Amino acid sequence: MEQYFKGGVLIIGSLYWQDHQEREGDEIRKKWRDTFLEISHSVDVTIPIRYGRFSTKEQTYTMVFDYRLPKEKFGRGKAVPLKKQIQSIEDVIICARELSLAEGKYDNMLIKGRKSPAWGVCGLSFNPKISVILKKEFLANWELTLKENKIGYETFLKKSNDFSLSQNGEFLFDFPSEAIEFDFLIAVSTEPILRNGIAELTPAEIAQYVVNREYFYPNQEHGIITYQDGEIKRVLIN
Repeated sequence: MEQYFKGGVLIIGSLYWQDHQEREGDEIRKKWRDTFLEISHSVDVTIPIRYGRFSTKEQTYTMVFDYRLPKEKFGRGKAVPLKKQIQSIEDVIICARELSLAEGKYDNMLIKGRKSPAWGVCGLSFNPKISVILKKEFLANWELTLKENKIGYETFLKKSNDFSLSQNGEFLFDFPSEAIEFDFLIAVSTEPILRNGIAELTPAEIAQYVVNREYFYPNQEHGIITYQDGEIKRVLIN
């Protein structure tokens, strides 16, 4: 008897709502969502996310996963069903490669980046109902695929916790309870980085760079929120 799994993508930030990737009009992310996701069946999920990665290119702060956040500071993201029927870890990896392409930088590696090794890493989160044996098998194959980017994997190993991931690519926070109908979720986790010279990330620091990119307000308009949002808005208004 064939076994099928219900998979999804855990999305935070612009991957959910922005149509282009590198430049206006390329429509890369829209095409990815239309082809691979059931976006109309998205589920709001409670997860540990915050603003925490400063982009020197865009001069703005973007979202990261942070398993160290207490539950009262969890935010809200999206669990979006995959269109593809999943029967094996190979199917999951195919979907992760497509996610990687949509995330950026023209490669489909599960660890993103060559000039900047491991700026993003694809991770897995499992529903607790998944059997221990199956989970172990999936993660063993996932780890092998992570290692395809040798330099990136070596970099990742030194700071995997910063990505909220174990060294074999499993997210360190609990599977979101709202996603109970999913068997697993995949996501790209980026490394938290502060602007040069900044020792502590404050709402005022984040707010200072909101105007440089359409990111902060579109996230909220699409239901992607963090515990920092209210304070950031207060700084922007005053």
